[in-house]
Amino acid sequence: MHKMASNLYNQLQQECEMHIANKLQSLVGQSPDAVVFLSLVEKCWHDHCDQMLMIRSIALYLDRTYVIQASNARSLWDMGLQLFRKHLALCSEVEQKTVNGLLKVIEKERYIPYAHVLVFILACRCGNGSILTSVDGLRQTG
Repeated sequence: MHKMASNLYNQLQQECEMHIANKLQSLVGQSPDAVVFLSLVEKCWHDHCDQMLMIRSIALYLDRTYVIQASNARSLWDMGLQLFRKHLALCSEVEQKTVNGLLKVIEKERYIPYAHVLVFILACRCGNGSILTSVDGLRQTG
C-alpha cells in the first residue's frame, strides 16, 4: 500500500506541475495593461486554489496518511503552493509584470481611494512572500 501511495503522490505532483506550468505560461504575452494583467493573475490563482482544494478533497486519505509518514513529501496544498511559486519564478515575464502591476496599483492607491487590494493580497499570498521580496528589491534598487 505504501508503494502505491508514493506512486500516486508522485503522479499527482507531476500532473500538477505540468498543469501549473501551462497555466502560468499562458499568461505570457497577455494584456500590457497592469490592472487587466493582475486580474488575469488573480483568476489563475483562484483557479489554482480551487483545483488544489478539489485534489486535496479527493485525495484526503493520501494527504493524511502518506504525507505524514513520508519525510520528503509536503501536504498536497503545500506542494501546490511550492509548484505555483516555482513556476511563477520561472516565468520571468509573468513575475515581472505582476510585480510592476502591483507597484502601479500601490501608486494608484495613493491618489485614488479605491484600489484592487484583494488582487494585491492574493498575489502576495501565492508567492508566500516572494512577490513582496521582489517589490522590496525593486524599491531598494529603484
